[in-house]
Amino acid sequence: MRGRDIATAIINRSIDYKNMTGNEKYYSNFYSVNKLMYFAYCEYLKQYGSSLIREEEKIIADTSGPFFESTLFIFKDYNFDDVEEKVKQEIPTFLYNKEIIDKIVKEYGFLSNQEIGILSKKDEAYLEACGTKDKIITNEMIIKYISKEKENTQQKVKRKQK
Repeated sequence: MRGRDIATAIINRSIDYKNMTGNEKYYSNFYSVNKLMYFAYCEYLKQYGSSLIREEEKIIADTSGPFFESTLFIFKDYNFDDVEEKVKQEIPTFLYNKEIIDKIVKEYGFLSNQEIGILSKKDEAYLEACGTKDKIITNEMIIKYISKEKENTQQKVKRKQK
């Protein structure tokens, strides 16, 4: 799957939520789409153990948080403005994991740029990549922290069972 396709799905789903709920806080712009896409990417990797987008598309640990080069079309077309109308989707909905996109947009899509930026910058894989020369967030980094999170959860459950 191309990153552009996932970004488009996030934009369109955000607009759907805005229209369904009447909540003006659901919006998409260059900044928010990158953060939502990163959360969806991590969730997909956690659930399926594989990449949501093509492996050659890099995730960069930018000073503003995780950033996908494949989302530059949003900046080119909209700058930092909110996207008000649905973007023409080149792929049918059934070809991507709609449930993960829905979950992420519903949970985080109403956060302000500042809130979603702060949240994305707390991600341990992002923080690790910030300390590297190329600033690339790899699947291995994400999986390492997903495994730690899972291990910590299991330990908490064991303690509660005692």
